[in-house]
Amino acid sequence: MGSCESIIQPADTREQIKISKQIEKELDKKSNLLLQKVLLLGPGESGKSTVLKQMRLMHHKGFSNVELLEKKCLIFINILQGIKALLDFANENSLHLKDEEFEAETVVLNAIKKKGLDDVEMDSELIRSLKKLWVAEAVQIAYTNRAKFHLTESIEYFFDNLDRIAEPEFLPSYQDILHTRAPTTGVVQVEFVTKMIKFMVFDVGGQRSERKKWIHCFDDVNAVLFIVAVSEFDQCIVEDGITNRVDDAIRLFNEIANSRYFDKSSMILFMNKIDLFQKKIGRVFISNHFNDFKKENTYENGMAFFKRKFEKVIRSKTKKPYVHETCAVSDTVQIVINSVIDTVVQENLKDTGMI
Repeated sequence: MGSCESIIQPADTREQIKISKQIEKELDKKSNLLLQKVLLLGPGESGKSTVLKQMRLMHHKGFSNVELLEKKCLIFINILQGIKALLDFANENSLHLKDEEFEAETVVLNAIKKKGLDDVEMDSELIRSLKKLWVAEAVQIAYTNRAKFHLTESIEYFFDNLDRIAEPEFLPSYQDILHTRAPTTGVVQVEFVTKMIKFMVFDVGGQRSERKKWIHCFDDVNAVLFIVAVSEFDQCIVEDGITNRVDDAIRLFNEIANSRYFDKSSMILFMNKIDLFQKKIGRVFISNHFNDFKKENTYENGMAFFKRKFEKVIRSKTKKPYVHETCAVSDTVQIVINSVIDTVVQENLKDTGMI
């Protein structure tokens, strides 16, 4: 993934420190621990689970050995799923492999067929075959056309680190874990205490089939953290292969932001995957996918365009979302998360008359 610069400037950081100290000062006067309920919402693959992992890394000791081994298996699955998706696209579009590459494809597909994705071990022959396929011209052409089919962004990261991943004693780093991808089903909950406040954060599946389960999380929500992958402006959702992903996110945000369930909830918008957006903007024109985009095809113009689209759907004249440009796999997002925590607490304290 591309590197991300911090979107919080020094002056903003000083302001956040000031707010944080003010909040802590006010809370010192109260003996009871405040409870804050935060709901992570957004379409599938927008980065909700990655943000939740970042929160866990910020406020917990990390992952157990059992969890690390589970993440290791998930990395193997992500790699094999990715290469198979690339090979399928290549075959469907008559992108032919060379003879030695075809042999490598046979090794990979046989390994998957023999044991299934969950049980495949990364032996030396399989690793050699994966490396050979990744640099194959047919596979690289398929990769440049990845907006046309479903492929997780982590595939490039994992292949760039394949030698390290292939080591017998390999255990995933935090950065590896942040790049893993597994669809969220049901509701995942993380709890942590910071600034004398207990936070309960809920991540729910973003796929359409999962959205009906959100209703169970709607009681007494202090803040909604809505996440959209702005880099996916040229891609379609998996469910129908037709609906633009950002359009789908805007419609969903419209439902959430204007829902009676969240009348008193702070609305926070993460315009996520800005590293991928910045890379893509150099080769893909927003106007090819959004006819109302009329400006020069730059990062700044694109972000401002999509920000306005999301803000425009909010019907309340007094309620505006707090908008942040984020890269969830970067450590800089932890600064943004701390800012969000302070925002949520400050809004709550205003409601209770503490400030």
